[in-house]
Amino acid sequence: MAAQAYRATVNAARIETIRSQSGARAKLWTMAGGFDRRAIMAFAVGNARCERGTWRERMAEALKHAWACAHAARRAGAH
Repeated sequence: MAAQAYRATVNAARIETIRSQSGARAKLWTMAGGFDRRAIMAFAVGNARCERGTWRERMAEALKHAWACAHAARRAGAH
């Protein structure tokens, strides 16, 4: 149980670091439990700009990562 809480804390810190580097100002999820799609897109665009490859490939990968981070942030915030 303690290991799970530690992982959630580490993931939340990592997500927050990536979010701040991407330029996204808002959190990826709302307190009501929904996702902030505007913040997720800003997060993905910020990450896609840092990668190499075609824009389509970069955005596809960045959006997958952004949604995974949003889900992880919501799970970490629920505990």
